[in-house]
This record gives sequence, C-alpha cells and structure tokens, in this order.
Amino acid sequence: MKEAIIIHGGPGKEVFFDESIPPPSHSFWFPWLQKQFLVNGILAQAPVMPAPYDSKFSEWAEIFDRFASPNLAYAVGHSSGGGFLVKYMQTSGLRLEKLILVAPWLDPKKNFGEEWQTSLDPRALDNVIETHLLISDDDDTAELESARRLVDAYPKIIEHRFQNRGHFIFINELPELKPIIFGKGRLDGK
Repeated sequence: MKEAIIIHGGPGKEVFFDESIPPPSHSFWFPWLQKQFLVNGILAQAPVMPAPYDSKFSEWAEIFDRFASPNLAYAVGHSSGGGFLVKYMQTSGLRLEKLILVAPWLDPKKNFGEEWQTSLDPRALDNVIETHLLISDDDDTAELESARRLVDAYPKIIEHRFQNRGHFIFINELPELKPIIFGKGRLDGK
C-alpha cells in the first residue's frame, strides 16, 4: 500500500499552547487532505512535529524518519513543513512519486538558525518524479521569496499560482490538491 505524509508549518507559541486550538497537524485543510488520501487507498499520516513554534530541523527529521517507509510515495508540506521537506530531500535519498509544497517557507531571515538553512542543491529533488509548488500572490514576502528561490533552483517544479489565497490557512479544504495528487495534468489555479 502506498503511503503519504503531511507536514504542517510552524504556528506561533501562543497558538500552539492555546488549548482551544487543535494541534497544527489537525488544523486547516490537513484533516481533509488526510481523508482524501485514505479514500484513495493511500495510508496517510500527519504527525505533530516537535516544538513547531521554535523548530529544530534535526528533531523534525527524527520524527519524519519514523514515517519514511519504503512505501512512502507522497509528501505534502505547508509553510515551514515545505521548507523542511526540501532540506530533508537534500540528504535523505528518499524517493517520492510526488512532493507538494504549499506556501513553502525557507527561513529567509534566518530566524531559526543555521540548522534550517539550505543551499538548494540542484540534485536534491532528483529522486522525486513530480514536484508541485502552490503559492498565492498575496502571501507574505518570506513565502513569495522562498517560492521564487525554489522555482529558480529547480526548473522542473510545476508552479501553481493563485490569487487571494494568502498563506492557505483558515480553510477546511484545499480542493486544488486533488487533481495534483490523484490526477494528471497542470492545474491553472484560477
């Protein structure tokens, strides 16, 4: 059975510790996406990454390694989860059918230290059959800069540009992912 993993981004500390807010892996469109994988016969996990408000790449990699089985075919990362996946791919040798980066964040201001920095090795995504990047023109500057860096570094990335979608948060579904993950062809995002 094929498997998928969904990696959330990093909420602020006050959001993470607010008991009225679900854990980041159970927020926004992540449960919906997990269900889409499951109904399509793909086992999907959405782990809560450690201390996402002050994340350490090595700690996230340790958790990810627990889910990186030989059957892992799909990885979806949102925000810093997307940045994590790009860096992880640089050293892991992991093979994927599809890597989906939604509003990826590469820590351009180096807020999380050198451990998160990556040189965007041009061979990092060679083990991925398709890489898709979703970005909205009204997202924050850091994410727009991260998306530009990724597209420049990896010309094979299939970019899906949106308008008025912000950081792809506070929504319960992201139906644009269905044809990207389960179908063929290009999504125009309009």
